[in-house]
Amino acid sequence: MRSNLYCLEDADREPQTTNTILDDFGLSPRARLCLRAAREAENQKIANRKKIDDMRIPIEKTMKELEDYRESCEKRGVSYYDSFKLHKYEEDFLANVQRLELASMWNEIIEMLKKYQLPDGFEGDKTWVDMGTRYRRLTEPLDIANYYKNALYKETEKYLKPGSRPKRYPFTQRWYEYSYMKHGGTSGESTFWAELEQLKITMTDKNTPFEDVKESVLELEKNLKRWYDKGEIRKDTFLPESTLVNWWKTLPEEHRAASPIKDLISS
Repeated sequence: MRSNLYCLEDADREPQTTNTILDDFGLSPRARLCLRAAREAENQKIANRKKIDDMRIPIEKTMKELEDYRESCEKRGVSYYDSFKLHKYEEDFLANVQRLELASMWNEIIEMLKKYQLPDGFEGDKTWVDMGTRYRRLTEPLDIANYYKNALYKETEKYLKPGSRPKRYPFTQRWYEYSYMKHGGTSGESTFWAELEQLKITMTDKNTPFEDVKESVLELEKNLKRWYDKGEIRKDTFLPESTLVNWWKTLPEEHRAASPIKDLISS
């Protein structure tokens, strides 16, 4: 027997026949309305999925442009995080345009997901999960650079404080962690720059003794080593003049001698 939704697909063409079928089901007028609404909602989800799939090409194109930007920065001997934060070159301004274009597209996708406006199978689509992860790792460092470049932390405090981090990032992070059965919150490879910036502020602006933040520093270093070994962050993070390296060199010599990332910095 054909499903109710398939029967309803004929409704626009053969209303009398459809009504007869529904009569056979013994459905009340209210049930018929609910069934029609369900069919219309499902059709809208399918249309939304097509719209999202059509966005893949511009998303891929813009992400490739940002990846080229990252490569260009690395050739100049600077991480793209630092280059974007300094904003001295034309390519930095172009990267900002690309960042905003991607944000607009991903915000639209996330809003549809949050409102259950996409087919159920979408959240299990590894192609989109991987694309969301690639997007998060590529652009969130730029959002963080922009956040601290403009001293927004003075208004809203930490970037990672609830409400400060754009929703597209925690959503795509949870999406990845769920799909690949990772522990929740362990995929912080796209947010470590914010942790670093806050440590700098705590140690420099607030004159907090190293011993008071030593545990946080060591945890960050261990995570950086793990993420680098897994290919989740790049070598440009450890370039000689990067924000990370310049900060790390201010740490006590005894700590640096046993640091989990000392070989990445000196090599």
